[in-house]
Amino acid sequence: MTLLEFLISCAMLVYIFKKAISGRESELRAETCQLEALTKLLQLRLALLEEQRSTKQELTAQDQQLTALEQKLTALEQQNTTCTHCGQDP
Repeated sequence: MTLLEFLISCAMLVYIFKKAISGRESELRAETCQLEALTKLLQLRLALLEEQRSTKQELTAQDQQLTALEQKLTALEQQNTTCTHCGQDP
């Protein structure tokens, strides 16, 4: 193999490696974009879940308040079954 053939072989190998590397870089860029998009989707999903949890906690608190008010109303209704003035049922 002459020096010229060796240099041509080296140049061809460099060219092939550059193509392979640039192809891989494109794949990596595409994968990076996909991962970034997936990360954003996961962040949005997490935010939605946190909002739903907060809403559920608020609804649970409101439900507990409503239950307490219903119990108070029931207690008041039971206390007011007879008239305090005449002693008869209203």
